[in-house]
Amino acid sequence: MTGRAGRSDTAPAGRRGMAALAVLFLARIAVSFQFQSVAPLSALLGERFPVSLSGLGLLLGLYMAPGIAVALSLPALIGRFGRAAIICLALLLMAAGEILLWAAPTLELAAAARLVGGAGGCVIYIVTINMVADLDTTVSSAARMGIIAAAWPFGNAFALGLLGWLVQSAPDVARHAPLALALAALVATGLLLLFGNVRAMAAAQSPRQAGWGVVLRRIWPAAFSFAFYNIGFIILTGFAGRILLEDGIDPSVASGIAGIPMWMFLLSVPLGGFLAGRSVSRGRW
Repeated sequence: MTGRAGRSDTAPAGRRGMAALAVLFLARIAVSFQFQSVAPLSALLGERFPVSLSGLGLLLGLYMAPGIAVALSLPALIGRFGRAAIICLALLLMAAGEILLWAAPTLELAAAARLVGGAGGCVIYIVTINMVADLDTTVSSAARMGIIAAAWPFGNAFALGLLGWLVQSAPDVARHAPLALALAALVATGLLLLFGNVRAMAAAQSPRQAGWGVVLRRIWPAAFSFAFYNIGFIILTGFAGRILLEDGIDPSVASGIAGIPMWMFLLSVPLGGFLAGRSVSRGRW
């Protein structure tokens, strides 16, 4: 089947895979951007309700709170509804959470809104890693994983830098930026599924009840290591800007300083994936 210009309507598998990788990268950026947005936007949130450092920590932490429940139930949900439907629903939850956050008159309702958005964000966070591993691209699997992992620090740094500046120059734009990014990821995902000739891949089967014990025994060292790393990383990036702000540093400067570790990760993570892929292929550590 050919198009109007006489070319095949079906792009090469590698090109389709790279398009899917770009969309998944955008979706993951939307998650980390929304997660980190409460720190640079704390001044605007404070106009609706008092947000102390403990309140800011609550709003940050609640976003990832649904992670365990999502991780355990996600295989069954994907097996029933498919990954495409689950991703679109997750992005809609992210958008709904952002709308509810700015409509909330109290910190308690804002916390509930963050839970709604975080439920969608956790789905994207988990599913994108699984899908990237299955993509057919011209890039090695280790490099793909490095690229998708870099989306998290990039989104965080992007939120800290952009929102820290927009809060001063265009607060209304800053307030709606996380919602706009989530909707952009939703539109990009829909266009890819409709016109990109990319099929939703079947997900791995969820282990049986007895199999969960085997899985948990195998992964708990890596899981705890990754959890403690994330705790430290969230404390550093989530509170550094606010602490600098309370020390009298200009908001845009404080956000820029807090975002420095993210930019370093943006460079180091894809490089690590590339080197790991080459080392494995050559039989070296």
